[in-house]
Amino acid sequence: MDLALLSVGLFRGIAYSSLVILAYSVAIRMSRSQFRCNLLVGCLFGVVSVATLTDPVHFGGGISYDGRVAVLALSYTFSGLIGSTILIIVAGGCRLLAEGQSAVAEVLAIVATVMIGYAIARMPDRSFSWRFSRSVMLALTAPWPMVISVWRGGSVPLSVFLETALPFVAINAIGVVLLYDLLSNERKRWALFQALERDAAIDPLTRLANRRAFFAQASSILEGAVSSPADFAVLMIDIDHFKIVNDTHGHDVGDDVLVAIAHAISTCIRKSDVVARFGGEEFVVLLPGARMDSAKVIAEQIRKAVEQTSVPAGSKVVSITISLGIVAGNREQMTVKAALKSADEALYEAKRNGRNRVELAVAA
Repeated sequence: MDLALLSVGLFRGIAYSSLVILAYSVAIRMSRSQFRCNLLVGCLFGVVSVATLTDPVHFGGGISYDGRVAVLALSYTFSGLIGSTILIIVAGGCRLLAEGQSAVAEVLAIVATVMIGYAIARMPDRSFSWRFSRSVMLALTAPWPMVISVWRGGSVPLSVFLETALPFVAINAIGVVLLYDLLSNERKRWALFQALERDAAIDPLTRLANRRAFFAQASSILEGAVSSPADFAVLMIDIDHFKIVNDTHGHDVGDDVLVAIAHAISTCIRKSDVVARFGGEEFVVLLPGARMDSAKVIAEQIRKAVEQTSVPAGSKVVSITISLGIVAGNREQMTVKAALKSADEALYEAKRNGRNRVELAVAA
């Protein structure tokens, strides 16, 4: 076996792996859903399999290395069932178009390699105590269907096959381990980035959106989508006598009150609505598509739900009420910031008029 050719095959594999990692990084960032991500990555793996197929390293005796094993073995791990299916169709179809019925054995090897990757990916994490255990298992088992398909094709003498098989498995194994580790790290980095981004947009106590996230979501819903409803309403909510609760029962009870109110508000709104803790004891709710009459109904539901809520404070129970201000209008006539200002003015009118009530504001 020519070590120079093996080196060429290995370096080609590393080059293709680098391109796969770069494209994979772009794909997982572009996709807004897991299904679309798997679809995109499956297409990416399919393109790579065809590219490697058209650029093989020939060892002589009918043996060639084209680097498909890594993407075949890892397809289910990184693109799920939909991506694996796409890869099988693309890689197998390309081979059949190129060689016809003589490629049947290799197509079966493609399917077998993907299935090996599927079986190992489905194994529970507790089965692998070492970081590289899963990738090493893939590396040692995944190349063999492709090796055996060459031998069964009848064009390779047994002596040549035996001389080639182990180096072929070794070079593919290295590719599988490297690609698995690098793609896993890229996926973990992206997951960490998403988690940090989510945490930055969420109030840690109530788990509602914070002020920054509220404005971003409101902008996306009301201004970013042409097809979104033109009408909308905003509710400003403030806890009545919240300072007394903190001074009398302590901040821990005050935190429990905030959590209880956040839960009460969340149970009264629609899936399309946006609720956020705006700071301190203030909450805000955006009601896309709502007019004043429907907004008032939701506001009263929230007020009553909070009024019926009680929070334990040692041997005592704290009763809670809120005041609400509502503004409703059209996104063509007022901005979210203007709506918030009008709703805030209505909220303070509710405070002046005795609290535990809803006040309506004119459109901003």
